[in-house]
Amino acid sequence: QGTTRRSCSEVVSSLEPSLDYQESFERGKEKQRGPMDLLRNIYWAHRGKIAVSELFYLIKSAPSFVIPIIIANTINIITYPDKYSLTDLWINLAVLTFVILQNIPTHAIHISFMSKAVRHVEAGLRSTLVRKLQQLSLGYYGDMNTGKLQAKVLRDVEAIDFMSRQMLLTVIPAILNLIVVIIITLYSSWIVALFFVLMVPVAFLLVRYFRGKLSLGNRRLRQKIEEMSGKVSETVEMLPVTRAHGLEDVEVRKVDRAVERIRMRGYRLDMFEAFFNASNWVSLHLFQVLCLGFTAWLAFNGNMMVGNIVLYMSYFGTIIGTVSQLLNVYPQLAKGFESLTSI
Repeated sequence: QGTTRRSCSEVVSSLEPSLDYQESFERGKEKQRGPMDLLRNIYWAHRGKIAVSELFYLIKSAPSFVIPIIIANTINIITYPDKYSLTDLWINLAVLTFVILQNIPTHAIHISFMSKAVRHVEAGLRSTLVRKLQQLSLGYYGDMNTGKLQAKVLRDVEAIDFMSRQMLLTVIPAILNLIVVIIITLYSSWIVALFFVLMVPVAFLLVRYFRGKLSLGNRRLRQKIEEMSGKVSETVEMLPVTRAHGLEDVEVRKVDRAVERIRMRGYRLDMFEAFFNASNWVSLHLFQVLCLGFTAWLAFNGNMMVGNIVLYMSYFGTIIGTVSQLLNVYPQLAKGFESLTSI
């Protein structure tokens, strides 16, 4: 039985993609591809898992699309009893209950396929780095500090892993949410959908404006952290010599200066990200105010049911939350792309 179990696990392992991504990195370097192209190459072998994961994401997210419709229908049923019967209300509630209950199994399947892809890439990056370290010349180790190498193997891979999860759990689902909400709204009212469509380019214009400074800030912060890691590693290695010559205070001051530089660099980056996020929030909610005024005007003139205002405001709130997610996660994606470039 143990042999059978072992052979089955060997078969499954042989079907999994290789953990060696060195060829992808070298090919990307030769063709001078950006980090986004490199990330796509790394995950290309897992495209099937990602597709299944996002399919089940759409299914499990059905309540967020259906609930505004049910609420709007309920308001319209109560507001216009001459047009609807009580049976319509029970049908709407039954549909909503079923859509909510299906979230448990579909969410588990969504996370299962996503986790398989991300965990495999994380293991592959660490394996590739260790394999590359074994191939480098001894002169390279003389020039490169041990602390910097550890920062690449540990911190950079963690940043890429976090970025991958944000891409699969936030960016792709957010784009799918935008598409579904805009399609539903376009089916109901193309004029209201125009507000939704116009809001997305404004958000991405903000990203385009802030992108360069965010990337530069992340690059400088990563370099300072690697320098500090190198100084800490050097301090640990030279500890016996430092103690013997009574130079403890000198070493502490040297590390303190490196830590202070990281603190100031990190503070400036945090404040810039705060300004970036606040600008996004204000611009998106101004669009919501305009949409609320427009839909209220349509309902006041009898061109829209009262419940539909709630429907469009709910969807507008969904789009604001989705776009805000995309914009707020962009600084984290920039850190991950910088780490991928560093590796």
